[in-house]
Amino acid sequence: MKVLKRISYGVRNFKYFRNRILMAMA
Repeated sequence: MKVLKRISYGVRNFKYFRNRILMAMA
C-alpha cells in the first residue's frame, strides 16, 4: 500500500512538472 501511494505521488509530480514545461513553451 505504501509503495502504491508513492507511485501515485510520483505520477502526480510528473504531470505537474510536465504541465509547467508546456506552459513555459507556450
